[in-house]
Amino acid sequence: MSGQTLYNHTVSASGGFSDKTKRNRNRMLHRAKARHLGLFEAFHMRFLGKRDGKHSLPKKSEDGTWMSPTLRKETDAYGEFCAIIWGRTQNELYSDHKTIEHLLGEIKEQEKELNDLIKNKPTKISEDKLKIRRKGEESLPEEIIRMRRQKNYNKENVEMFGKIKQLEISLGNLHGLLHEKQAKIQEVEHITRMACEKVYHHTKQRIDVYWGGVLFTHQKTEELPPAPTLLSESDVEAVYLATHQKSAEKAIQIIKQRKNINKTRNDDDTKDLNGKEQVQ
Repeated sequence: MSGQTLYNHTVSASGGFSDKTKRNRNRMLHRAKARHLGLFEAFHMRFLGKRDGKHSLPKKSEDGTWMSPTLRKETDAYGEFCAIIWGRTQNELYSDHKTIEHLLGEIKEQEKELNDLIKNKPTKISEDKLKIRRKGEESLPEEIIRMRRQKNYNKENVEMFGKIKQLEISLGNLHGLLHEKQAKIQEVEHITRMACEKVYHHTKQRIDVYWGGVLFTHQKTEELPPAPTLLSESDVEAVYLATHQKSAEKAIQIIKQRKNINKTRNDDDTKDLNGKEQVQ
């Protein structure tokens, strides 16, 4: 069974990764074989093993592994399946990865702007400034003078405080979208990973049954290992993840930082509320 055929068997009913719904991805995962071999499939693989054994297959290669056309076909089908399914995942998540890169840039830029504003944010108006009297105010009560100075202060800084509030709201929205996109990417990658793992274990079962047939008829049974060479897991996932490793790590770091900030704020709010209740 080729990797393309194996892939089609696994995901054809779900429409592949072109349909981005969670239901279809879960259906794809469910259809990836992880159960024991069926009677016919086991009989077929054992038959192939006995047939190859009669022809002194598999043969020992220069690197010490035992290989036959049947074994090569099985391992190639598994590798091709993983390449196809991770390729489809790459295509499906392409725009999401681009969005995350854009969000990271926006967050970095807006956080710098916010920090600069906070750094230059004026402190509370001092008592001395509240008492300053301007021309024509000599006879006014102190309360009126304080109200005027406070009003002037608020008017002068209302734009800056408004910008700070606006940036805080914008950053909250950006962090929310970043969390949403990263969660989606991790979900789709997990489904893809599980599908590859299922096919890996199923392929290993097929090879094990095949090997039992080989041991039954091979002329050099005493030279054959009791179990076939371990099936190497596909490295396609590592190649795929390396492409987006930096942005993924940065996104996860920012999400964790945001969670810690929100937790700290919630704890502070709880303390303030408890303090007010105790006073009452």
